[in-house]
Amino acid sequence: MQEQGDLRYFLTQKQKFDVRAVLILLHQNKVFVRQENTKRELYILPGGAIKFNEESQAAAEREAREELGLTDLKLEFAGILENFWKLKRIDYQQLNLIYRQEVSDETYHHLKYLDYRKFDLPPNSNMKWIKVDQAGEALQPRGIVKTCYPNIAIQHLVNHQNIGF
Repeated sequence: MQEQGDLRYFLTQKQKFDVRAVLILLHQNKVFVRQENTKRELYILPGGAIKFNEESQAAAEREAREELGLTDLKLEFAGILENFWKLKRIDYQQLNLIYRQEVSDETYHHLKYLDYRKFDLPPNSNMKWIKVDQAGEALQPRGIVKTCYPNIAIQHLVNHQNIGF
């Protein structure tokens, strides 16, 4: 949902640009994702638009609070993914600033049993833990799975794809 000050906007009727803070929450080789309601298995990582004059880490922390009720995270910068895609005749360009944290057992259980209807998420959101090694192409944007491992160097990724769902 577009909010006041979000860094996402249309340049033309057929070109949209946005900047997004992404959260990678890991626990024992699992990553926390939102399953999209599509015909095929598709997952995205929690996060959202960065606001004008907001630092990306502050945006990631805000999104964790708004979407998942998490506070007091110790996020590390994991990388950037430049994402280009076409959907329904609109060209999108998105910068994903990625932050990651290995979470405690307590946070893992908090997220596993959280009532997501109380948070700022799309209706019918299905949040769950999946094994990183099984995320593969189902985790979008394509290639972002490379940042889903702890203690891996900062990544700079670029993704070009057409989306047909």
